Amino acid sequence: SYGKLVVNFTAPEAPHKGDALRRLVAEHACEAAVFIGDDDNDEPAFASAAPDWLTVRIGKHSPASRAMFFLDDHAQMAMLLQDMADALP
Repeated sequence: SYGKLVVNFTAPEAPHKGDALRRLVAEHACEAAVFIGDDDNDEPAFASAAPDWLTVRIGKHSPASRAMFFLDDHAQMAMLLQDMADALP
């Protein structure tokens, strides 16, 4: 599969990012997850996310993306993470 400035080599039977994220959540008995991505290789994680997970795509809003929210650029990610940290008890 292809990213913006990379080529990812994976075996055809390898799980995608969505499978990996679901497995991590299950293995660690998490109630929810946050997944932030910036290219098409992240779409399987957005598409397979449970409704209560936070999914964010970095880049202009794309109607084809299954992410819940969009940030314009990577600089906004730092602000999002700080806001999330500030919201924790």
